[in-house]
Amino acid sequence: MTNFWEGLAMVQIDTVAEITYRLYYDIESGHPLAYSTSDESGDYIEITKEQYDASNYHVIVKNKKIVELNTRGYIKLTPASSGTACHPSNVMIVDAIKSKYWSLKTYELE
Repeated sequence: MTNFWEGLAMVQIDTVAEITYRLYYDIESGHPLAYSTSDESGDYIEITKEQYDASNYHVIVKNKKIVELNTRGYIKLTPASSGTACHPSNVMIVDAIKSKYWSLKTYELE
């Protein structure tokens, strides 16, 4: 039986391979498909660990860089001259006969 220090000296330490973080994306639209650390087929960019941990799918890839989509704003249902035909007293009921038209309008904040 060996003592602790002799046993510790016999331990072989394997070096850990550096992990590559990747964002696979659609080359046509730039929309993200998957965040991965494995080597898959497809178009990808290398990203940081922080970007990998966040795994934000509300981005696009443009010129091999991540561009966050504008999330500052809100969408409101407003009366309109065209759009979805609804019952005049209840917008949850789609009604093509007695109709009042509604559409979604996006307001972006600066």
